[in-house]
Amino acid sequence: MINKILCVSLVAIAITLFSSCGDSQKSGTENPDDTAKTTNTSPVSGSGEAGNKYGIKSGIITYDNEAMGMAMKTTLYFDNYGKSEATETEMELEMMGVKSKTHTISFDKDGYSYNLDLEKKTGTKMKQITTGSGMDSKGMMDFSKMSEQMMKDMQIKKEGNETVLGKDCTVYSIGMDIGDQADAKGSKMQIKGKYAVWNNIMMKMDTDMSGMKVTMKAVKIQENVPVPADKFEVPQGITVTEP
Repeated sequence: MINKILCVSLVAIAITLFSSCGDSQKSGTENPDDTAKTTNTSPVSGSGEAGNKYGIKSGIITYDNEAMGMAMKTTLYFDNYGKSEATETEMELEMMGVKSKTHTISFDKDGYSYNLDLEKKTGTKMKQITTGSGMDSKGMMDFSKMSEQMMKDMQIKKEGNETVLGKDCTVYSIGMDIGDQADAKGSKMQIKGKYAVWNNIMMKMDTDMSGMKVTMKAVKIQENVPVPADKFEVPQGITVTEP
């Protein structure tokens, strides 16, 4: 079960970077008030008091990302130690001389996950999911929710430290087969990668899932700053539907 969830989660990372952030599976709903009551059993240090996702009150972190050769920029906004959180992604593409732009934002509010396309003025919302497996509602690694047993099951190991933007990060590695699935050549699908984490904030990521490479690195961090409240609201003019 853990292997299948991990596979879905890592695919979701790539999907997130491609600006869709949609959750394809539900394993239950989660009341946002209950999240704050969750006991933090993770060996990760610096994530603050139990129930706080991040170890600092607020932040704006800008990342450079690349997924399968495509570059994009992502900005993470969070407040109240991660209880309010939004991810904004921008990407420009040029194919056969035709340029296109993608600009999306996703956030959770009132028990729903919102995914908005700011270019098309459309969006979706769906009930938040909870996996209980060290992943957040968007399928991203959440080390604050990982127990030592979860890390063992996922073959995640601490690999020392790395400095990113002046922050002393804990480095984790992962290397495992993904269930019984195989690629077109009959080889088992594998996930390999490293994550650099500071205060439970992903500062750097380098993963390879059977040849699908996704990288992310923080290039700017603003700590304990005012975060625009409109990052956690649906802008006027956006039509939101619920699948």
